Amino acid sequence: CLREEMHTGTAFVSKWANDNKKIFEGICVKCGSTKCIHSHHILPRSKYPQYVNSYANGITLCYRCHMELHRKYGEHCDENSLADFLGLSKERVSIIRHMIEFSVDRNKEHLLEVINNCQLILKLDYGEEE
Repeated sequence: CLREEMHTGTAFVSKWANDNKKIFEGICVKCGSTKCIHSHHILPRSKYPQYVNSYANGITLCYRCHMELHRKYGEHCDENSLADFLGLSKERVSIIRHMIEFSVDRNKEHLLEVINNCQLILKLDYGEEE
């Protein structure tokens, strides 16, 4: 994704990358750095072109963390690789996927799954029993 971001001349990709950096306030989600921030597609553009322009399909990583992610998981890493890299639970992987899908197709069933996953995550985070 970095190579594509740097070499793609399309205006929208640049807009997506710049907007994504604004959404995450120019901070690396892995280490908290504010230096040399890159926009990263959670689901690879090559495998999921339908989610290329989705803001739910983006995060920010500093250059160092971005390179580490791709060295560890390859050029076309997905939400599972990202979750492992960031130390997220399986519930969070599920919600990442549903948020991306919902942002594009606005499917009511996806919305309900997102809400259910959010509720489950809150219960797990705050130690509440189901």
